[in-house]
Amino acid sequence: VAGLAVFLTLLARSGKKATELKSSFPEYHMSKDKIQLAEGFDPDEILEQLESHYSDEEKDRTDGLKVYFNNAWIHIRKSNTEPILRIYAEAKTPGELKRLNIGLKKIIESFMK
Repeated sequence: VAGLAVFLTLLARSGKKATELKSSFPEYHMSKDKIQLAEGFDPDEILEQLESHYSDEEKDRTDGLKVYFNNAWIHIRKSNTEPILRIYAEAKTPGELKRLNIGLKKIIESFMK
């Protein structure tokens, strides 16, 4: 709701059409994915390993693990009902988004070998 209020305020002040105002914002692409954990693997342990793997990046452990990159981020959190990790990511281009997801999945899979 707050985001909508900000957008509507900007829209009223700018005098632009909604599509014109939206096109002035930077474009980002978002994905939602998941990875199945192999039997016996602790999702918290994998999150700790990921935190170590991304030791040079800014991170947030509020809800799972969120890793910040230049113009992109990736958020990994465990499911409370399934043996999976949920992966949310955002990047400026679809190619960068795909690269982030594929890279993360390869890293997680290497932890389960």
